[in-house]
Amino acid sequence: MTDELLGTVGIALDPMREQVSRTVATLSGGPGSPPFTPRAKKVLELSLREALDRSSPTIEPGDLLLGVLREGEGVAVQLLVGQGVDLDALRASALSRLEREPGTEPPHSTTTPGATVWPTRQAARFGGRIGPAPRADVCALCGRDTWDVDRFVTDGSVLLCEICIDAAAATIRDADRGLHRLTLPPRVYGTVPDETAPGAIVEAVTQVMGPEPQGGWGPFLEDADTISRAVRQARQGRGIDGVQAIVRRMRFVSDDEAWISLTVHLGPSLGGFPFEGPVRRIDGSWKVGRELIGTMLGAVGIPLPPQV
Repeated sequence: MTDELLGTVGIALDPMREQVSRTVATLSGGPGSPPFTPRAKKVLELSLREALDRSSPTIEPGDLLLGVLREGEGVAVQLLVGQGVDLDALRASALSRLEREPGTEPPHSTTTPGATVWPTRQAARFGGRIGPAPRADVCALCGRDTWDVDRFVTDGSVLLCEICIDAAAATIRDADRGLHRLTLPPRVYGTVPDETAPGAIVEAVTQVMGPEPQGGWGPFLEDADTISRAVRQARQGRGIDGVQAIVRRMRFVSDDEAWISLTVHLGPSLGGFPFEGPVRRIDGSWKVGRELIGTMLGAVGIPLPPQV
């Protein structure tokens, strides 16, 4: 696909690849250099955003090309500019080709439990926020309609309900003063089995999405012995280590199982990627379900290992 796209702007793939390789070898000092520079990791992050934005289970060559173009400062872009390539035209061709690929159109709605509704391509295409634009008639944080609350605050384009404002004030008041970035507690539905369960679920998600604990993910991840290797592969091979997950909602369906909605952030930006899936209490500990991890792994093209 990449060779066809470059061909539309008069560039042959193999000579371009050789030029990039020669230039990178010169700049990096030859063999032995780290496989992923900060710029390469940024390109992978942007490519992943492109793939997730169209609900693709894998990162396609076209996504990588879009990632290179969005990053905008790498060797490949410099060589393309030097040969007079219209980058906007190349970007438009890549987007058009990807949108014509079968099975890549994002669903508009779904009633299937656990299915994720992905946003349209416009935000990623123009470098904006990843995710739907906030509506002016619902709370930007929790989604409550203005009719569901007594009071709300708005600047005319975005509004916050009094429930979220009170929760934010309590979060700020109770947090360690050394913390700069705080997150609101998730909205909880269903019958909570005990008062510690919501916090334990958030802690399990935080541990699984953060750096691997010294003792491993066993206390926080279902079937960790089988899945941990795939999680490491996703982080190291895709250059996306250090992600942050924010649990937004959880519904308890039994004393030992809940369904959670979370947003995964690859960096400090406000945009993120939504996922849904189960968490379970196993041997007294709340653990992120293998189905939820499987959805995340599938988003970066890594299959979920079979359960032993």
